[in-house]
Amino acid sequence: DRLECRRETGKVRYAMKQFPLVSLHPQAELAARAALCAGDQGDYWEMHDALFSWSGALSPEALEKGAGELGLDAGDFAACVAGGRHAGAVAADQALGQQLGGRGTPNFEPDAPSTAAQDAARAPPSPPLPAMPTE
Repeated sequence: DRLECRRETGKVRYAMKQFPLVSLHPQAELAARAALCAGDQGDYWEMHDALFSWSGALSPEALEKGAGELGLDAGDFAACVAGGRHAGAVAADQALGQQLGGRGTPNFEPDAPSTAAQDAARAPPSPPLPAMPTE
């Protein structure tokens, strides 16, 4: 049993997935794509944190302005978001979350399939996220 194994080893896999709740936040899907586009430039976690601090200001224009404040290449960021480069990955994460019974965030699934199995089932795969900063 995987859960029992985790108890014995003390190891848990933490996987960050996109699960935009558009019924509550109409711009959530756009914000999820923006975070992944920032990740293309090495700033996923910075954008992730900034999105929560900006809360209501998630229009494409506000996201581009914020990306500039984070020091991202504005042209590449705007092209990525507007072009939907990560739309498939966000949709795949959303579908996986719904399949696992997720209804909100954060959502923890102790018996979820392994990340490798999830990633193998996707098209296109989510880009790898940088390690979460430690303090």
